[in-house]
Amino acid sequence: MTEIAPLVPADADLRDFQYMPLDVVRLRDCDLVTVASDAAFRCAVLLWCAAWHQVPASSLPEDDRLLAKLAGYGRDVKGWLAIRDEALHGFIKCSDGRLYHPVIAEKALEAIAKCKRGTARTARATAARNEQRNEQRNDSHDDNVTNNVTLNVTESKGIEGKGIEGKGKEREERKKDAAPSAAALDLKPPDPEADLFRRGKEVCGKSSGGLIKQVLQAKKGNIPLARAAIEQASTKASPREYLGAIVRGSSDEHALRQPYWDPAL
Repeated sequence: MTEIAPLVPADADLRDFQYMPLDVVRLRDCDLVTVASDAAFRCAVLLWCAAWHQVPASSLPEDDRLLAKLAGYGRDVKGWLAIRDEALHGFIKCSDGRLYHPVIAEKALEAIAKCKRGTARTARATAARNEQRNEQRNDSHDDNVTNNVTLNVTESKGIEGKGIEGKGKEREERKKDAAPSAAALDLKPPDPEADLFRRGKEVCGKSSGGLIKQVLQAKKGNIPLARAAIEQASTKASPREYLGAIVRGSSDEHALRQPYWDPAL
């Protein structure tokens, strides 16, 4: 007679699964309900529960001493043997020497598949979160590097184009920027765009809002680059003309040679 292979993998472990599915239609219509005695039916239900938490799941050991205990008979092996065939209704012996119940094995395989799908879904979600976090970290690092380089270049060019008087003015501006203000005491983080317009009006005048907006558009909405342009303009003799040249796409030298008409003038 050909031996039957185990109905579930050898490592099928559902001991963490507190609940076992109960197919009420199958149970209601099965022969066990009709032919088994009350004691045998009670033992059968206990054995189903025990099989669910055995390893492999859905199986039982073929040892009457162990089966008697699992069926609620304790050490009364003789009493167990009296209802053994009825209580083990539906169980079949497989090639690994254990008894398997096909219906419980079916439910066990479904539970294992669902658990694996949940684990895979969680792993994908975790990987996606980690990837997003790494991208944000890299973007933040790149922005910091760009801003530091831009500001360093701006400060370097500004110092080269100034004399002692220019340096003194720059120190005064730094002190002014460093002085605490009402905005600095605000618990809310400063708005970069609002700060851009504030600085732009300090450099070009209170009526230069339109020009600053054009500079921001010329820099494709990149606030740090627009701020760097305004800081560079602050080192020029005619900040408005310099920023106007940027709006028109001209170089720094062209800004000094070509006049710029600002509607706000």
